[in-house]
Amino acid sequence: MGTNFKPSIHQAVAVPTHSYFDDMNEDFSMVDTDLFASLMRRYNATKKKLMEISAFMKEHSEETKLLDLFFRGNLEGRDARAISSFHYNRLFNTEGAIKALDANCWSEALALTKIMDLLPAKRRNEWNNNIYELNTPPFTEDNVRATLLELFAQRKNYFAERVDGIFRALSHEHVTNRPEGFSKRLISYIRYSVILVSSDVAHIEDLRHVVATLLKREAPPGHSIAMYNLINDIYKTGRTGEWFDIDGGAFKIKVFLKGTVHIDIHPDIAWQLNRVLAHLYPQAIPSQFKTPKKQAKNIKIKPLLQPLPKSILLALHKINEKRPARSECTHYYGLPIGHFDDKFARERVIDTLTAIGGQASDNDVVWFDYDVSEVINEIVFSGVLPDAKSHQFYPTPEALGEYAASLLEVDLTDIALEPSAGTGRLAAFLPKGQTTCVEYAALHCDILRAKGFDDVHQADFLKWAPQHAGRFTKVLLNPPFTGGQAEAHLDAALTCLAPGGRLVAILPSGMASRWRPEKAKAQQATVKWMPTIHNAFPGVGVSVTIAIVEK
Repeated sequence: MGTNFKPSIHQAVAVPTHSYFDDMNEDFSMVDTDLFASLMRRYNATKKKLMEISAFMKEHSEETKLLDLFFRGNLEGRDARAISSFHYNRLFNTEGAIKALDANCWSEALALTKIMDLLPAKRRNEWNNNIYELNTPPFTEDNVRATLLELFAQRKNYFAERVDGIFRALSHEHVTNRPEGFSKRLISYIRYSVILVSSDVAHIEDLRHVVATLLKREAPPGHSIAMYNLINDIYKTGRTGEWFDIDGGAFKIKVFLKGTVHIDIHPDIAWQLNRVLAHLYPQAIPSQFKTPKKQAKNIKIKPLLQPLPKSILLALHKINEKRPARSECTHYYGLPIGHFDDKFARERVIDTLTAIGGQASDNDVVWFDYDVSEVINEIVFSGVLPDAKSHQFYPTPEALGEYAASLLEVDLTDIALEPSAGTGRLAAFLPKGQTTCVEYAALHCDILRAKGFDDVHQADFLKWAPQHAGRFTKVLLNPPFTGGQAEAHLDAALTCLAPGGRLVAILPSGMASRWRPEKAKAQQATVKWMPTIHNAFPGVGVSVTIAIVEK
């Protein structure tokens, strides 16, 4: 069945009504005691082994020269010459090895405490550079505890500094950006020629993390799936000027060719950001910017869509890095999903890939009839899949779709329509160059385009149909079934049918007695109902019938 639901950002966001700082007074539990103790034990054990290896190599300095034979015999060219030219007393020096061990363990300690999530980009970069350059303090329990306690004690200031960095990075040339504080629409500027300037995007990535914190949600995937990748892809695929939902509608962005980025955030998020700014500049932020606007009494804000878990998004990103390989025999794209330690995570990833048109096989490969790379990228950044129940999205089984399409009898002169097209399971039986698809979910529109349908409209079909009356000679549809939507979609599709045209619709079995004959007569049409098909959709238990309508 098709899709007919998409909340706007201002309908979807439910924001906590208190400041982030209200939750910052709890005692600091630096990290689970057992995990930290385990890290210290591993550090001390590894350090001991490093010293033993170093002592052994010094004691057997003559024998270590035999290592040259291993290097020369098992490495090639420059690699062999470079390694064999080492002085072994330098290579096995404990000082350098312990510095590297210190840096590794600092990195792990910061990850365990999630301190890095609190730091603004500038301070994160300082830590990352020190770790990369092996310029960290000695990894002792006293040093680690004191450093992490100090970092955590400054968490309010760091968080505010992060928000301040976002505010300062906004364009001063656009009057939309208010000098007094944040508003719901923000405009930033980035540089792009052949490649995107990464530093220009850092504040948008910071905004992503700040909004997640304010919403009390899991932090978005790490730097390997940064905003940089998304914005770079927008430029490369020519999709400037389109809105993109980020992290389940937490906010949305639109990138323009001239380098401006429009960011839309919920008003309640804006006032919380201004409260954070007021922590740094108590006298500078006007009181009205620190006070949430009252909602109208009759307006209810729906809960924010919950993104897929971070672990699943990271797994999808890593799988997508392999890029689907096209089989020359079948022209299908095979995407290896690799090894999973967590059986549940594996099943969740396969379910996600199946929801966007994949077919799982026994050899850990999911097959697609289109290049799925860009669609997976969009899932990773939006963080969500369209919900099957709320969207009434149930892909048409292949046998049912093929049977319905055969009743339509499309020829080379026809202009075809597939309303509420979903991921194109039904449209697949129509000639792509002659078919118009209408679909509400943006992700599904991307899938349809990736499958080769050029004429794709992201729209509510019931609103789209009146502007396209009598345009199509053939219409094939499998509409949403609940809440009277099947009847409404059939009526709307019939208005799109040209005189002499044919419409074939997969409908709930009860429609044969429920749909009033006078509606067909009003359109000068005749209708034929096919026998009921039971359990047509696996796992749903729905019986359907097929209507053939001719004008």
